[in-house]
Amino acid sequence: MRSSVVTHADILEELRNIKLPADKRIGVNNTQAKAEKKGCVIGYIIDYLGGWTIARFTRRFPCLALLACEYARQEFPSFNFTSIMVNMGGCCLHVDSKNCGNSLLLSVGDHVGGQLWQYPGQVLDAHNTLTSCDGRLPHITLPFEGERYSLVFFNLKGDRAGPSREASTYLSHLGFWHPSHRKPQESSPARKDLMDSAAKLLRSEWGLSMKYIGNYKNNPKKCHNMDKTEDIRRRIKLSRRKTRSM
Repeated sequence: MRSSVVTHADILEELRNIKLPADKRIGVNNTQAKAEKKGCVIGYIIDYLGGWTIARFTRRFPCLALLACEYARQEFPSFNFTSIMVNMGGCCLHVDSKNCGNSLLLSVGDHVGGQLWQYPGQVLDAHNTLTSCDGRLPHITLPFEGERYSLVFFNLKGDRAGPSREASTYLSHLGFWHPSHRKPQESSPARKDLMDSAAKLLRSEWGLSMKYIGNYKNNPKKCHNMDKTEDIRRRIKLSRRKTRSM
């Protein structure tokens, strides 16, 4: 029988017992990942026709939602959140343009590596530890080996109608915060303008290829060409070294 205190081990056990759907978002999928990325949102989402509503996987995974909310309340009692992004695998370089304020990150599972790199070079290790991060800045999952799940607790921004009383009651019972109808005043925009600089840092300081960094401009041909150019440069340098040694 589980104690009243929720641990990261409890969350991992629940994650292993459910089947997450494939994550089809182009902006976060890594083409060099060894396994298909999976994930979904639980809690609130914004339907731009109907306003604030319940994310459909919340009802499919209520035990995970309840455990995750309890864990976040234990570790960061003053942090309110409307939604949780559940991931299996890692994410390529991106920004969370719909987020309001900072987020909380937890990674679990038997893995080595997989820290979060956040512009301009901060490396956050959230393995079995709930850690504050800013999804509005360019960020990426660093290479890892093994089994990696992650939960991102965040606030959606929006001034849409709702939620309904039924949705609000259900999600409040699980532990999600009731969103404001007004657009948050403190919400600053996602820094998409820093994406090119972030990609350059990841290539020069971490040696990551553009295929790993990802298609953050939704231009697969450009990613391929940049990797091809890098390969040509490496071959030229190697050729020059061999010539000098002769």
